[in-house]
Order: sequence, then structure tokens, then C-alpha cells
Amino acid sequence: MLVATFNATTGWAGKTITYEEGVFSLDEHGAITPADLLRYDDKGQVSWAYEGLREWVQQLAGSTPAAPQARFAAGAPAGRAQAGPAGSHLVRNVIIAAAAVIVLIVIIAAIANTPSSTTATSGGSGTTSEGSGTTSGGSGTQAKAGPVGSPFDYADDSGSAVVTLVSVNEYAQPKDTTMGQAPQNGAYAVCYVEIRCTKGTYDYNPNYFKYQSPNGSAYEYDNGNAMFAGYGPELESGTLTAGQNTRGTVTFDVAGGAAGALVQLMDPLDDVVFQWRR
Repeated sequence: MLVATFNATTGWAGKTITYEEGVFSLDEHGAITPADLLRYDDKGQVSWAYEGLREWVQQLAGSTPAAPQARFAAGAPAGRAQAGPAGSHLVRNVIIAAAAVIVLIVIIAAIANTPSSTTATSGGSGTTSEGSGTTSGGSGTQAKAGPVGSPFDYADDSGSAVVTLVSVNEYAQPKDTTMGQAPQNGAYAVCYVEIRCTKGTYDYNPNYFKYQSPNGSAYEYDNGNAMFAGYGPELESGTLTAGQNTRGTVTFDVAGGAAGALVQLMDPLDDVVFQWRR
């Protein structure tokens, strides 16, 4: 069943999210959760297949699933029936699948809470595990970390790419002081990024970068007055194939100073996969 399609606001325009046998699947990337789908919706990146699906997914995310009822727009072809008695089988299957997911989550949580010899220190919005050399981002996903200038080898089912944060510079004013606007939060952090696709394809987007100040505050590239900073050429969105490369700036309107700040690379599910330390 088609649930939603990515729109032109993201580099994934045209890719679909479907639902079969209790599992949501993202085209070419595999299974995702209802919460992931709702996060795309919150950012305005998806268009729903028909009215009522958003509410159904919200119910699934809250562990109270119910079968979606298709409410077709005016002018839809006649003879398309809404869910009838056969829909009860879908409801039953959805409930069984949701119960299985809940049981699995409980088991995983119990395993995760088992004491171990690893010492963890909490700080800001992430957790650093001693001796592991990895840093957890706000989503709880463990991510590698390195200094600015470190290349990161990213890979998924579509292909692989080398992503490098070449430099980060801070400015107290926009590049064009007559047409631009001063930073709302204190300073513009201008990140210069290079991306090279090494295999298959790689979708790039300024949305895949975030900035975390030393005080733990997190920023996206369109927060504050970052869109009016004027430092470019800006990184756009698109798809690279093997051998192609691109570069550009991603600007953040930030506060908190430079020392200890993190520039984060996210995957399409909004999990941190690498962090550059300033």
C-alpha cells in the first residue's frame, strides 16, 4: 500500500514509502518506523497518498494502530469502495504486528539496561563512551567523530561517498552588510563541505548537516537568519553518481562560541553518522 511520496523540498523527490505486512518501507533504503515517517512529515518533505493516512500513522506511532480509511478526493473514479468487512483482517494483522514490535522493544530495552563494564559520561545532547572512540548524537545512534578536515566514508544500499568538512569560520556580520541580516543568535558558522561519490549514487542535501554548540543547543541550516548570511556558494541538494563531486557552504546562525562545538552529518533517517569537532 502506497503511504507517502517525497516532494520537491528534498533530494529524495519521487521516492515512495509503502506499508506491507505491518512494515513501512522507504524506497531503496528499507524499513523505517512510523516515527521516522512523521518526522519527514513535520519537515514538510512528504505528500500523503490520501487523506487520513497521517492520523493512522500517528496512531501506529502511539502503539494504538487502526486500519486507515481511504477518503478519496472529489472526482475520484467511481466504484472504488472504502474498507469493508475484509478490512477487519487488516486491523487484526496490524494489531498483531504492533504487539510483536512492542515485545521486541521491551526485550531490547532490558538487554540495553544490563550493567556492563563500559563507563559512560553524559554531556550536552549526546553521550560519550570511554574507550570506544565514538560519540552518540541526540538520536542515540553511536557516531564516529573526528577533527575538522577529517574525511568520512559514508555507505548505504544506494552507494558510498566521501564527505569532508574542510573548514568552519565564524562571522559576526553577513557577507553583504547592506542587503544581508545580522545573526539572530550571535554568529554565523560557515561550514565548507566537499562530497565525492565513490560508488553507486549519493543524495546530498544541506538538511543532512546540523550544528551543536558547546552549550548543547542544536541548529539546522535554516534556523535564525542563516538564510540571509550570504556566504557562498551554498551547498545545494541533488544526487551524485560514482566519480562525481560537489562542494559548497552550509551556514548556521549559532551561539555558544567555537571551542567544543560539533558539526554533525545525518543520514536520511535523521540519525547522526559522523561528527566533526571544532
